[in-house]
Amino acid sequence: MRKARAYLDSGIFIAIINGHEESSEACKSIIEAATRGDLEIATSCVTLPEVTKKRSTGLVKPANDEATITGIFQNPVIIYVSVDPRVGILAQQVIWDFGKQTRDSIHIASAIAADADVLYTVDRGLLDISEKSTPRLRVPRIALPEFIGQPELPFGDSAQE
Repeated sequence: MRKARAYLDSGIFIAIINGHEESSEACKSIIEAATRGDLEIATSCVTLPEVTKKRSTGLVKPANDEATITGIFQNPVIIYVSVDPRVGILAQQVIWDFGKQTRDSIHIASAIAADADVLYTVDRGLLDISEKSTPRLRVPRIALPEFIGQPELPFGDSAQE
């Protein structure tokens, strides 16, 4: 039986890097669950440059240097999804079917390609398409990391919910 798989968008890693309030601890707990072997985690290769934006934008705290960011992504539990033609086509479909922005579409498409059970994000603007389907694609559950730490992780067999 396959382990549950969670997809983490760049916002999850930015929260960890910057130590954003409670979301940082919730986001770290996802990685810790993967380290314990409780689930698999995946992210797009696009996440790497997204968390490395210029420090002048305020996206990443100046105290976080290259070694810190690189260290996070050297974790062997992370499965990387390449943005290949299949992911590109899925991202186009997300844009056409749901009107999402390009970067969000790439993350959603990558989650679909990774066969993720849930896509964790800190972007509440993505929640409106959670578990939506079109003839072309099926969006996985999209959740905020605040659910981590509850007795059950918020994915799996939806018939049990």
